[in-house]
Amino acid sequence: MSKRERFQVYLAGPITGCNDEQIHRWRDEVKAKYAKDFIFIDPTQRWEGNAIGDDKSPHEIVEADQKGIERADGMLVNMWRESIGASIGMVHAHRSGKPVVVADPNHLRSQVLAFYADALEDNPLKAAAALRGLLRAERWRVIKFGDRPAEPFERRKLVSAIAAACAEAGRKRRHRALHRATAGDRPPEAQEDRQRSDDSRHLHRGTENLRGTDG
Repeated sequence: MSKRERFQVYLAGPITGCNDEQIHRWRDEVKAKYAKDFIFIDPTQRWEGNAIGDDKSPHEIVEADQKGIERADGMLVNMWRESIGASIGMVHAHRSGKPVVVADPNHLRSQVLAFYADALEDNPLKAAAALRGLLRAERWRVIKFGDRPAEPFERRKLVSAIAAACAEAGRKRRHRALHRATAGDRPPEAQEDRQRSDDSRHLHRGTENLRGTDG
């Protein structure tokens, strides 16, 4: 991404059970102030692939939201009240490697918000400024070894690589644990053979030691 390009930001917040002012006012304020910095992905507005409308199924709506989140560079969440949809969207953004900044104007002080948020602010405009700072800080390039060309840093790739490494480490750990567990379940014949082999090695070592003292 060049410095002249704008970041794409997903605007998340309570929608169900809210009136028009609660849904749109804060979004309009953020759009007005940060239009030069961001391209906004707004789940309350129609855009290509969005599935708003009473005729849409829950599956279509959630799938469209997830695609919008994955397309974004980061997420701004205005959690002025608890919201199932916004919370699930936060988790999806976090797992997709997107920076998430949360506005908590009514001081919910949720431990879940604190865990999934890269930053917490007390209003949406401050949250937008914090998200802009995070996104700008990630504008560097990854230098690779050998003949492979450098490429822009992508948090998503870093998150995926760490997750894959953790999964592989967990797989190896389970394999070692299973191996140790099954080693103790060998049939008596195999255990007797192993014991005889151990006894034979000890006898051989003892014989060698005796030869050494006799010499």
